[in-house]
Amino acid sequence: MGEDQVEDALQKRGWIIFVPEKHRIKEQLEMLCDAERIAGIDGSAFHTLIFFQNYRGRIDVFRRCDRFSYNLFLIASTLKQNLFFHSDHYADMENLTPGLDAWKSNSKLNSIDKIVRVLD
Repeated sequence: MGEDQVEDALQKRGWIIFVPEKHRIKEQLEMLCDAERIAGIDGSAFHTLIFFQNYRGRIDVFRRCDRFSYNLFLIASTLKQNLFFHSDHYADMENLTPGLDAWKSNSKLNSIDKIVRVLD
């Protein structure tokens, strides 16, 4: 929760909000491979990046639970220096479903400032 506020703030700064699961794989690959910068909350939307060994843009991933997904570290090893992990905002998140596995849980961003500042 609170992601929509981040998206609104970024759109006002010229970012294109792209929701991969709403597009076919071909469209996802075309959009992402040409992107100057990619950013988002840790999740499976980043999995297609494993195909971009020659990607030259910057990728910023923000933690959504107590640790990053191991899959992101595999992707990072392919992308070398292009993937940046961020967790400062995590201290401002509230777990709304304690006790659930991280990938099932829901969290709320209490402040979007730390994320927006990194992406400004």
